[in-house]
Amino acid sequence: MIKVVHVKSDGPGFGNWSAGQGVRRYLPSEIGSIDFRRVEVDDFDLLIIGGGGFLHNQAESFWRRVADARCHVILWGLGACEPLSGSPDHTRLRPLDRRIMDRIKPRIVLAMVRDRWTRELYDLNATIAFCPTVKALVDTRASEGTCVMYADHPGLVNRQESKVLSGLCDNMINHLESPERVLRHHIQARLCITSRLHGAVVSR
Repeated sequence: MIKVVHVKSDGPGFGNWSAGQGVRRYLPSEIGSIDFRRVEVDDFDLLIIGGGGFLHNQAESFWRRVADARCHVILWGLGACEPLSGSPDHTRLRPLDRRIMDRIKPRIVLAMVRDRWTRELYDLNATIAFCPTVKALVDTRASEGTCVMYADHPGLVNRQESKVLSGLCDNMINHLESPERVLRHHIQARLCITSRLHGAVVSR
């Protein structure tokens, strides 16, 4: 019997968590899910990896383990990350080395990425699909929100810019806080100002 596992990211960051939850909704209950930092890739024949933005250097040890393994791979709802030049995260976070992905590509049986840039960066034979976060939110009911909220992700804008943006709003949520708290604040907002992809996706 083929051993399959869903590999997700439990954070930090709401976007990685919610994208993983979205993929989870498509899968049968017999397939388990585990955070990429804890999965033993050699124990499985097929890894369903995604969603989220963990195609970056801080997840390199995981991707190297996948490159060294023999298992087949499905990439689902993944995206590379490259913070803007000048942002606090720019020197800390960079896209996963393409040479690592080149070693994985012969074993990719299906790939769905969230943007054209990711597909071209790794020269993937991939479909561009919506972020799985959308699927995670299908049962969410929006309230009659009245506040204007700023959804921040530290490192994407500098402290002064964050201060200016938050000053325009009634309240502020940090996307590195607990997913439940982030989602609750989005539901209660009438308008969202965001520096993050998933701020826009969740506000839909």
